[in-house]
Amino acid sequence: MSAKSPVSILKRLVEILHIVSQSTGRRVGTQEILQKLQEKNIHVSQRTIQRNLRMMQEVGFPIDVDKHSPMGAKIDKNNKWLAQILQQATEQ
Repeated sequence: MSAKSPVSILKRLVEILHIVSQSTGRRVGTQEILQKLQEKNIHVSQRTIQRNLRMMQEVGFPIDVDKHSPMGAKIDKNNKWLAQILQQATEQ
């Protein structure tokens, strides 16, 4: 499956959200996200992860993306519905 196919993109976005949501409120850097994606055999650039994080924030996901270098993100832990959805999605 191509890294640019809609299914691959959606899978990557779900995995990124899952990685960030598992951070228990701490900021997760893009390098850490990249390493964890590679462990799941998802290969993209660090820049792609940065774009994905910004896009998810822009469309309304409860994700706080910082502008530090390297960029990172964390999820508002008050959004328990998101954690439950991500847990179910990544178990499949």
